[in-house]
Amino acid sequence: MIVVTNAGPLMALAKLGLLHLLGRLYEKVLMPGAVYDEVVLRGM
Repeated sequence: MIVVTNAGPLMALAKLGLLHLLGRLYEKVLMPGAVYDEVVLRGM
C-alpha cells in the first residue's frame, strides 16, 4: 500500500518517537516537496 502524507501526521509521529511506524504500515510513503520543505528544511 502507498500513502501520501502531509506535515501534521509526520510532526506528531516524530514528537511521539513513532515515525518508524510509517515504514512498517506502508510499502511506500510519498511526501510532496512542500511537505519536505516544511518538516525537514524548516523543521516546523
